[in-house]
Amino acid sequence: MSDERTVPYYCPYCGGEELRPHDASPGTWHCRECLRSFALRRIAQPTTPAPLNPAPADPVPTPAAPANPTHAVPANLVVTP
Repeated sequence: MSDERTVPYYCPYCGGEELRPHDASPGTWHCRECLRSFALRRIAQPTTPAPLNPAPADPVPTPAAPANPTHAVPANLVVTP
């Protein structure tokens, strides 16, 4: 993590842009419009996000379809609706 400060552009309370660093602790800011102070913290994030739905390691094999669908039913078998 670097020593640089994260600079806010707007106050989270009033939306004001009159922000100055506050001397109380590093990362603390003071808004001159609403007279509030707030702190920013940096939170570590993973470098590569985890997949939402990972694929199974061994997928279940599907039965193979017949090569020619016309030969799926024997010729001597009559199919009636």
